[in-house]
Amino acid sequence: MFAHLMEGKARNFWEAVETVYLTHLLMMIESNGHSFSFGRFDQYVWPFYEADINSGKISKEKALEILTHFFIMTNSLNKVRPWGHTQYSGGYPLYSNLMVGGMKPDGTDGTNDLSYLSLEAMALTGLPEPNLSVRFSKDTPHSLMQDSAKLIRKGFGMPSIFCDEVVIPAMMTLGLSEEVAREYASMGCVETAIPGRWGHRATGMTYVNFGKILELVMNNGCDPTTGVQLVKVNGKEGRDIDYASYDEVWAAWNQLLAFYSDLAVDCDLVCDRALKYHDADAFASATINCCLERGKTLKNGGAEYDFVSSSNIGPSVVGDSLTAVKKLVFDDKVLTLKQLRDAMDSNFDGIEGARVRKLCRNAPKFGNDIDYVDNIVADVFESYLKLLPKYKTDRYGKGPKGCGYTMSTSNITSYVPNGFDVGATPDGRLATMPLNEGASPCLGADKEGPTAVINSIAKLPNQKIAGGQLLNMKFTPSALEGEDNLEKFTAFMEAGRAKNIFHNQFNIIDSNILRAAKEHPEDYPNLMVRVAGYCALFSTLMPEAQDAIIARTELSW
Repeated sequence: MFAHLMEGKARNFWEAVETVYLTHLLMMIESNGHSFSFGRFDQYVWPFYEADINSGKISKEKALEILTHFFIMTNSLNKVRPWGHTQYSGGYPLYSNLMVGGMKPDGTDGTNDLSYLSLEAMALTGLPEPNLSVRFSKDTPHSLMQDSAKLIRKGFGMPSIFCDEVVIPAMMTLGLSEEVAREYASMGCVETAIPGRWGHRATGMTYVNFGKILELVMNNGCDPTTGVQLVKVNGKEGRDIDYASYDEVWAAWNQLLAFYSDLAVDCDLVCDRALKYHDADAFASATINCCLERGKTLKNGGAEYDFVSSSNIGPSVVGDSLTAVKKLVFDDKVLTLKQLRDAMDSNFDGIEGARVRKLCRNAPKFGNDIDYVDNIVADVFESYLKLLPKYKTDRYGKGPKGCGYTMSTSNITSYVPNGFDVGATPDGRLATMPLNEGASPCLGADKEGPTAVINSIAKLPNQKIAGGQLLNMKFTPSALEGEDNLEKFTAFMEAGRAKNIFHNQFNIIDSNILRAAKEHPEDYPNLMVRVAGYCALFSTLMPEAQDAIIARTELSW
């Protein structure tokens, strides 16, 4: 059968699935890569399945068996990676996203038997790969969302869900027609792209550490740990800086954000110019529109569209911190900037440090449906979005449409090790602790339940974030027990359409189990969790990442 596929096309459902897997495998081998995703699997494999079902050549049960084997084979793959990559994306993920459901290009619903069978295959395997995602819209059958909820209830983090009514307008901000935008699929974690039309990667080669930029804002561009002045906010030597108003603090944030965003794009260009010579990826290029016609690889400008999402780490930490500065120093005047900075320098140690930290921790926090802080977090997002139109990729003017940058909050596990390099922050976070993950609230900051979290996220400019917006939530298992709670959870997911929610993903697990698994990993060898935009075995994560997942708020109704 494989011999036929080397030169001939797939003749049935079984061969179609084999062709998908072989193509995926060849791309992995070609570049030792990851984030080679399967796109809208239930759409392009559907004609083969439908023909075989209608002719009696295959049953649903046999199709499910084939899909289950396909999932197992996908999970058997791995790649060679350096320690830095292992650390920053703990759990050895390959981010092979497989998406089902959602609108067709003509706007009608694309849900079919393969949408449901893919959920069943994942329920049977319970493995980290492929990274299963479900699209939904107003026309998505309630039964698909119910089956998604049943799979989520099993507690291993899949599927994640994407709302067409939010993602499609976000994709259209890039100049895509609505028909093209309706074909989006998740690529890697939560990055969004148009299968068969997109450039060679979804995410830039750098992450902008928002938490570190904030630390520099508070110290006139000096790194408190090393004493090195990386940049001057006020043009003067030394870390002393006295902001007279919150507006001055906000202006300094914008100044340093622009400085480091410029550097990130410059680094991106250096990487791209090296990759196009040393990592041509001719096979992958042959699968994308326009490459063959132009005689160019993806990295040289062969794709129909070329956009790179520029990812950032810590927008909620920054928003919560700026809120604390605004409220405590300038609005309520219960602290001076010097008192705040002195407490941060000592990592909130001692009686005075503890007093200041209590004030900081009690300041409004994102994730609780409080306009005061939610609007500041939204401002942080907007401050980054306004910078991006000026940046161009290395392929600009060489053929593809776009060749620009968009925003993403997909930062894998890097919110943990990036926190290692950031001292104490004005929100009360201690030095070296994790930043926030994706667009989610800071660890333990959301106190008012799941609807408050959704209401806070709803105030962000989600329909501008075409690179992928990530929200992670953790529920107690009891919150999904029984049919009534399952239906409540299903309705909660569906409500995302009305609440401007780009994406959502869930851990359904008792934190006591996670603590036990950290202490005795040998007793929990198969415990899988949602880490960031991917799932992994809990035992494979570094301790700090395990602690971050344990620290997420356990939500209930």
